[in-house]
Amino acid sequence: MDILDKDSSDLNLAKNILQKGLKYHIDNDFLNAEKCYIEFINKGFNSPLVLSNYGIICFISGRISKAKELYLNSIKLFPHSPEAYSNLASILLDEGDCEKAEELLNKALKLKPQMYDALLNLGSVLLREGKLDQSEEIISKCFEFQPD
Repeated sequence: MDILDKDSSDLNLAKNILQKGLKYHIDNDFLNAEKCYIEFINKGFNSPLVLSNYGIICFISGRISKAKELYLNSIKLFPHSPEAYSNLASILLDEGDCEKAEELLNKALKLKPQMYDALLNLGSVLLREGKLDQSEEIISKCFEFQPD
């Protein structure tokens, strides 16, 4: 259940846990951020941001299977949230599954056309597939959205 479907006391608890987790995450205190994300989930709350951030922590710490599980769960629960598609695509790209990565990145970009990370990764996928013209076109879009 999404946090917005909870009553006000549950909503306040969810917001409190989420705020603590995000602060820890921003401060690169991934151990405490992960604890908050786990608490959030164990209390029955769901959020694409929590699932994505928890997945990032798992990925960084080498727990790739857990990261995939979190991203797949996020896609299932929140199919209109592009971050999980893009993050899962990054893992698949690292694993050499360019076809599936390209599919997921295109889904992310349909939801959020100016998503810099998804554009950059799609450019990398197309480059690996030998589609140089398409890759150049996609990567040039990255510079339009983030010139620096």
